[in-house]
Order: sequence, then structure tokens, then C-alpha cells
Amino acid sequence: MRLLAPDRGIDSLYDEGVVAGAAWRVLLGNVPYVDFWHLHPPGTAWLVAGCFRLFGTSLSVERGLDAAAFAASAGLVCALARVRSGRVVALVAAGLFALSPSQTTSLRPRDLGLLFVLAALGACLVFLERPARTGWLAAAGALVGGAAWFKQDFAAAAAGAMLVGVLMRTETRRKERARNGFVLSASALIAFVPVPAVLFMRGALGEAWRQAIVFPATQFESVRGLSVAGFGTHALALLSRGAPWRNVLVAATPLLVYASVVVGLLLTLDLLRRREGRASVWLLGLGLLGLFLAARIRADAEHLFPPFALALVVLAWWVDAPAPHPLARRVAGAAGACLLGLLSAVAAPPNLPNVPPAGVDEAFRARAKGLTGADPDFLLAAAEVAGRTREGESIFCGNARHDVTSVNPALFYFVAGRPNATRYDNLHPGVVTTSEVQSEIVRDLEAKRVRAVVLWREDGIAEMEATSPRGAGVLDAYLRSTFAPVSVYGRYEVRVRGEGQAASRDASSSAASPK
Repeated sequence: MRLLAPDRGIDSLYDEGVVAGAAWRVLLGNVPYVDFWHLHPPGTAWLVAGCFRLFGTSLSVERGLDAAAFAASAGLVCALARVRSGRVVALVAAGLFALSPSQTTSLRPRDLGLLFVLAALGACLVFLERPARTGWLAAAGALVGGAAWFKQDFAAAAAGAMLVGVLMRTETRRKERARNGFVLSASALIAFVPVPAVLFMRGALGEAWRQAIVFPATQFESVRGLSVAGFGTHALALLSRGAPWRNVLVAATPLLVYASVVVGLLLTLDLLRRREGRASVWLLGLGLLGLFLAARIRADAEHLFPPFALALVVLAWWVDAPAPHPLARRVAGAAGACLLGLLSAVAAPPNLPNVPPAGVDEAFRARAKGLTGADPDFLLAAAEVAGRTREGESIFCGNARHDVTSVNPALFYFVAGRPNATRYDNLHPGVVTTSEVQSEIVRDLEAKRVRAVVLWREDGIAEMEATSPRGAGVLDAYLRSTFAPVSVYGRYEVRVRGEGQAASRDASSSAASPK
């Protein structure tokens, strides 16, 4: 549970590195999409950068923001459930949300997007229950416009659900429904306009469209997609790891998260059979469906966490609605209690030690604060690179291979406190595997005369070779011929710009070694 231990462990060197690194780049004066490649709307980077400026550049600050957003979302789940259910049922729904192991320790754009979507749906529900309060409708539109600062697909899903909910109020006249639709749309647009306006003034609007809209819509699924079948296989594969009893729970809970979303959609259809409050049910059900479809490309438990929140609200509404069977509430209550126990057993944070590298300065310790349980090799490699370079000097953190890749340890730049010499902090497949981008990276490394690079050996290369097309080898050849290895920490190899025969010998041996 991240509310109990927000500074414990790392759930992804890539995902947290993208968030913290983008915010740090903004703090250094860099412009998203122009100075660094970015897959998401800029709101998360701007918000975290502002928190860094106020409270210090530390992972604890980023994770504290995540914990605050998560606590607010749990409160909103309880409030949404309370609209149509009793206090106990609403608290159980919020408890299931809080204990779900599909949540992450560090901040994601979807965490902030979900918070705004839940708040927007809540404001719209107040309006649907009390249509005289049109101010709530304007607030709902503004909140969904705010969601687009962080997750544009979440905002689109919520906006569509709210428009249908408003139009489904048959008690109002046609002109009144049209006016309500206009108020909702106009307030959402006004709230979102500052984002493209700022990007336009910074000369980043075109690149933002290509990186955050076109690439996810056209290429992401082919290079990083995870189908429903792949999701199930991944969950079941956990059964073969570690202590059997715990892995049964770890494998079962993601499947339960997925099942709860499907059940939530089915229960929505059952609620629509009832006449009372159909507009509100349409609102909630379509919001659930929209968030579910947004997670379709990567159908793992982490990405299904947002629709899971609304599935819990639907379940709470159904439990306290007139049930088709007299035992429905008791069965649902017993199942909820069992699920609470299951999730609490899995979500209990492990007791992980921290091994800080010796001889690092206070700035390094401040940036890495919160990395309890971090891989010691990661910290040691970051400390060495920081020691070999000056403050503000550029470095490069890549993978052992760039012709086939999936993710990279993007958090390395932030912890080492050395900016990337290129604009590709996240080495995304389909981007960095192309010869055009690799040639650009090589030019940047030469232009800035980068002295130190670190190469990370990624897991699953054999599987990726079998399923992914081979990309360009320009960057790998350059790194082998230009930088000589000086230290190895587990999967991290530190290299420095070679001089004379040392670099030539390393280039020859690397070229001769089998891939």
C-alpha cells in the first residue's frame, strides 16, 4: 500500500524515470517535446516540476504527490459510491481501491488523470441528481478539461460519458439539454486551452501532436502493446516465482482486477434495466467502458486500475439497489470481505533494505531519497558516473543493444544528477530503433563530447528477438568504437570515452563478440 510506504521500493526504473526526469528537465528550462521526447500530455511534468521547485528535487516529493493524489481518489471512490449506496458499502469499495496491488509506488500520468475524471464524474452526478445546480455542470466540464492536461484519452472517455448522461435526462426539454451540453463542452475547452497555447508559444505544438497523440494512436500497440491474452499469461507466469502461497495471491489479484471490470460492465447493464436514475447509470457505465477501452492496448492490472475504480462504484450501486435475488447483498458482502483480506495480504509492503553507495554527496542522497530497496548496482553505477563528471555535464544512459529494445532505466539521469545529452530519455521501441533517431543520438553525443555512458543489460532480449523486427545498429556500433568499459555493476556497465589504443582494442573485441 503506497499510503503506508510511499518511499519503499521501485516499481519501474523506466516509468518513474520518465515522470521524474521530465519534471527535472522542465526545471532545468527544457521544453517538452522539443528538448526531450515525451509520450504524455505535459501536465504531469509541469506539476511535478512545480513541486520540485517548492519542496526540493527528490523522489520523495514526486511520491508524496502520488500518495496525495491516490488518497484523494480513494475519497472520491467512496463519495461516488455513497451517491447510491450505504455508508458501509461505500467504505468497502474505497477499501478495495486502497488495497489493490495494481496501484504503483510512484506517480503516473494516469493517477492524476483518474483523480480529475473521478472529480468530474462526481460533479456531473450532483448536477444529474439536482439539475437546478448548473454550476456543478460547469465545474464538471472544467475538471474534465483538467484531466486532458494529464491523460487525454481519460478526458475523452469522461467527456463522452458526461455528454450522454446529460442528454439522457428525459425530464428536461430539448433546448435545455442542448444548453447543458454546450456548457459542459465550453467549460472543458476553456480549461484545456492553456496547454496548446503554452506549447504553441514555446514552438512545441507540432511535436506534441506527433509524440503524444499520433505515436500512441498509430505505433504504440505494435511495439509495446499487451493483449488480454498476454495479460493473463503474464499473471499466471507469476505462479512459478518465489514462495508458492504468495505468488498464488499475486497471480490471482490481477485477474480479479480484470474480472471486476468485466463484472462492473455487466452490472451496469443490469442497473440500466431499472427506471430510477438511468442518466446517472449511463454516466457511470460509459465512463467505466471508456476507461476500460483506454487500457485496451496494455491490458495489465496496472493500466486497468482506473476502470477498476469505477467498477467498484458500479458494484456498490448494484449491491444497494433492489437485488434480483434476496441473497445478493449477503453474497456480495462476503465476497468483498474475502477480497479485502486477499488484497491486504498481497499489498503488504515487503521489508526491503537500502544500500546507499559510499562517498556520494548530499545532492545525490537528496535525489535518491526514497529509493529504499533499490538495486545497489543501479545506485553504485549512478554514483560512479556522477563522480566521473561535473555538475551540469551531459551523459548518456542506454541499453546493451538498441536494435531490439523494450524499456530503459530512464531514472538513471535523475538519480545521477546529470542530464541526457540527447532528447531521448526514454528509449522507446519504434523510435530509438530507427536509423534516423540513432544517427541523431550519435550526433548529439559527439557535439557535446560526452565522456561517460552507462549501458544496461535488458531482460528478455531472446524473446524480443523472436517477436520484434530488428532495428538499426548505428548507435551500438558507435558506442562500441568510442567508449571503453571501466566498471561493471551487475547489469550496468560504465564506459568512458576511449583514448588511443584502448578504445580501438575494445571496439575490435566488441565487434568480434557474438550478439
